[in-house]
Amino acid sequence: MLNYEELVKALREDKKEIVLDKDISCAEPLTISHDVTIYGEGHRVYCERELIGYSFGLDEDTRLSLLYIAKSRVEHEDGIEVKLSEKGVGVFRVATHLSQCEVEKYQFINFSCGWTAYTLPIVKYENGYIYFKSYGTDYCVDFDWYQGNSKKYTQYRLVKCGEKQYSYVLLLQGKVTLKNVGVRGGVIVSSWAALYMNSCNVQFCTGCGIFADKNSIVTVKSSYFERTWKSAIASKGNLHVCDSSFVNVNQGRQNTGAIDCEGDAVITDNYLLGHGSLGIRVGKVKAMTKDDCPTVFVVGNTLYTSIINQGVVTDTGAIYLAANSTFATIKENTIENYMGRGNNHAIYCDDGAYNFEVSGNRVKDCPTGYAISSRCADPSKTPRGYAGGVPNTNRLIADNYCESGVWFGGNAEVADNKCVYKNNVVRENTKYKTKLSNVKIIND
Repeated sequence: MLNYEELVKALREDKKEIVLDKDISCAEPLTISHDVTIYGEGHRVYCERELIGYSFGLDEDTRLSLLYIAKSRVEHEDGIEVKLSEKGVGVFRVATHLSQCEVEKYQFINFSCGWTAYTLPIVKYENGYIYFKSYGTDYCVDFDWYQGNSKKYTQYRLVKCGEKQYSYVLLLQGKVTLKNVGVRGGVIVSSWAALYMNSCNVQFCTGCGIFADKNSIVTVKSSYFERTWKSAIASKGNLHVCDSSFVNVNQGRQNTGAIDCEGDAVITDNYLLGHGSLGIRVGKVKAMTKDDCPTVFVVGNTLYTSIINQGVVTDTGAIYLAANSTFATIKENTIENYMGRGNNHAIYCDDGAYNFEVSGNRVKDCPTGYAISSRCADPSKTPRGYAGGVPNTNRLIADNYCESGVWFGGNAEVADNKCVYKNNVVRENTKYKTKLSNVKIIND
């Protein structure tokens, strides 16, 4: 393929195999509707088109620009305090100790409100306030509650445009194989489509590296993901990821996983470094039928995160299992230095999760949460459907090495809840001490 036009022509002719012999700059995102294998030979594909709205890059040094601003308030530009019922459209401001010349280096403000994070454009600096613009999110409601009821400070990060970032470049509607292709920007996999990716690298994405819709199939092997603003891989369908590396992904610190899957998931032998917020998130939050419940297999992964790069979103896990699954196996993973602001656990089986095995994992340096947390959640307060079983039952935590405590609670209303805590080695090096209730304890 000599240029973009010839690549488009080959796709229109439904070529089954395409070999790239140079980098391809696409005038528009490429839609691939048929079955095809693209051999990249190490060359890159990217799209130069402008995004509607705004985009941003992230310089390395901005990871250090963490601001702790005490008792700050979000206000309208005219100084009227935001009310709980308002939706956040318009210009707001926050107090800062930085000078105007320090603020002027940056274009965006990134901050957390409870369970999610936002990145919004800075409008101006004036009289000790940073003014920023919202396009209609609900963040001010979360912010007002979170600021007033939970924390005395909010952590901000200012962001400036760094290296060039790219929007999505490939829209897949057929069965597509990518081998040794460099993708700058994201790949979208439509419903009923499939992607097989081998020895590729995906970098500098304003959104997700790969976003896969319902009923899709994505297989990723021996690939490299770097500098995605959202999840490196977000799938609502079936996902298999193995032997791949993820470096500085989910930089926008959204409340999603670097690898995020709601469907059947096999995630093995991957390496994650410097991911924001959650590392691997699997399982279905809400399941009203058994067919909604996925099978999950997370084995042999290594996750390392420093506090510099860890998000400030709460209620997260390096490995996070949502409430519903047919069965989930989380085994022989290594997690080190997972930190955040409160309620950030290394392995977090949330909201009454059931039907799982957590075994043979190693958790080191988890100072801001439990090494393993699977409390006995109240289903009436966290209604998740629970179509695949009974909440807080059929759970095994065994043979793990932990340098923080374990919180494990079984369903007290079920005589044989099949919750077993077996042969774990726990070094309680943090304030999070082991709490066990309504579980069978075995040490042999």
